[in-house]
Amino acid sequence: MFDLNDRQRAYLLAIFETDQEVEAEMRELPYRPFQQRPKASEWRWLEYKEPVPIIGDPGSALWRRIKKLDLVDQGTGSTFSALADRGLVSVQWHRVNVHGQGVPHLRMTTNGRKLARSWTGVKAYKSPAAGTLKEWHWRALAKAYAAGDEGLEGEYGVYGRIGERTWQRLLEYKWGALVEERPDVNWVTPCGACSSPRTATICTAPSGHATASSIPTSRRLEPSPVGLALGERS
Repeated sequence: MFDLNDRQRAYLLAIFETDQEVEAEMRELPYRPFQQRPKASEWRWLEYKEPVPIIGDPGSALWRRIKKLDLVDQGTGSTFSALADRGLVSVQWHRVNVHGQGVPHLRMTTNGRKLARSWTGVKAYKSPAAGTLKEWHWRALAKAYAAGDEGLEGEYGVYGRIGERTWQRLLEYKWGALVEERPDVNWVTPCGACSSPRTATICTAPSGHATASSIPTSRRLEPSPVGLALGERS
């Protein structure tokens, strides 16, 4: 269906590998308060930028991958255009580089990604099973357990220097809370009047010990927070 020569095939694979590398990085990004996660409609566009040694710029990931194949030359733009003409990538030209040339940004199309997968055997990413915890959730759960009955002190939802969103995920776990929040009921305002608690302690909930072994995880950690949550306290 797509008649590609060896050069075009190598370029498409380089674009696909770079695309998959960025996708994996995006999936591993932890939640950061007050910072929006990058949108796929933005990070799917891959910049092809040549290095600028004078300022220590090594070039973009896509440029380095194609350079490693020894295929960077005057025909690079034409090769990108050939792939775009076949509906395998989309190309946009942005700002001008130090040489007065436009900088191409490429995004794989559905057909392009499908073709590259047929060559490599790489399967499309599938969302993890319901209830799967990310690595940072496990680390938070293990930290709460290791703190014992005293728990982790904090305020405004932040405990042990771990953000509110991570704890919220454990507090609202669909099969039962894995941690619990204990407000400081003795806190008062500077003028002596009682107020809503500002400080609190967080620790593993009773159900957290029992359910930890059945929670799917996206990555196994060493030492395993599962073991910590089940009582293998160091």
